[in-house]
Amino acid sequence: MEHKDKLEVEIVIKLSIDVQGKGKDYSASIEVSPEASMLTTLQGRLSFFKTFHQQRRMQLFIIPNTKEDPSAVPTLVDDLHKSFKDWGLKEDGVVL
Repeated sequence: MEHKDKLEVEIVIKLSIDVQGKGKDYSASIEVSPEASMLTTLQGRLSFFKTFHQQRRMQLFIIPNTKEDPSAVPTLVDDLHKSFKDWGLKEDGVVL
């Protein structure tokens, strides 16, 4: 009888979140699944997210790593119900 072992792997990406002009109290680093909903994850993991989201004063941008691509520009996130993967976030080092 042959035994086959299974290897389970969880993929996560590391993100940095900074609120421009607000200092280190509004800064965090989190690990997320690329498949996770942005809204659900950010609401549950960032204590300061609700403050800005409820006031409708929030604009969320994906800041690409310009070391890898100097011509890359920030992307406005206009649908928080999409997953991180849907927004192209598949690797560590991205800043929101």
